[in-house]
Amino acid sequence: NITIISSATPLQIDEVVLNSTTISNFTRDNFTTHKINGSSNTKNITTYKVNGSDLSILYYPLEFNSTGSFTQDYSGNNRHGTPTNGATFLSSGGHDGFGAYEFDGLNKHVAIPNNAEFHIQSFTASVWIKLNETGDYHSIIQEGDASDGSNVAEGWGIRIDNTNKVAGRFAEATNDYRQFYSDTILQKDIWYHVSLVFNQGTAKLFVNGDEQTSTSSYTDIT
Repeated sequence: NITIISSATPLQIDEVVLNSTTISNFTRDNFTTHKINGSSNTKNITTYKVNGSDLSILYYPLEFNSTGSFTQDYSGNNRHGTPTNGATFLSSGGHDGFGAYEFDGLNKHVAIPNNAEFHIQSFTASVWIKLNETGDYHSIIQEGDASDGSNVAEGWGIRIDNTNKVAGRFAEATNDYRQFYSDTILQKDIWYHVSLVFNQGTAKLFVNGDEQTSTSSYTDIT
């Protein structure tokens, strides 16, 4: 998918290059794309399919089609997000300058309706983040919460702790969270690409594509 922004000059992409971490087509390969000689104000939004079905459950590039009241899901599942409590959309923000949301670290967030597909035992969650302040706790992604006020631990999440490390967080039982941390310490005002990978009981963290740490023997996520 390519998002085209209104312009007096027709936008053009001459070539899109697909890169992989190897040339062997392994299932563990990471793929990236980039455009060559395309218009500078064109953002390439790529979704991956197998036999015509989307692989992504959610995909929020946070670009021009996002606003202060709407966040477009490009996964094909139409699970659009709702900015809540004044989350601010910056149309020229983000690691690529095509958009990002700014949060206050308190209660501003993008809310996504619950879905059974989120409760899975194998997944990868990735996000671009930049800290405006350090030395505090920040929730980046949280699947599941204690909406009834019971403080019951639910789901999984990506967080930043007060030592500025990335934390992978999982709930295994009532009021029981387990966390593990990155080796990398995040710095203020720098963009980082963070991924949490969970596969049948083993969890791994990546920062800018580098594996940080892993932990195993998790029971099923609640």
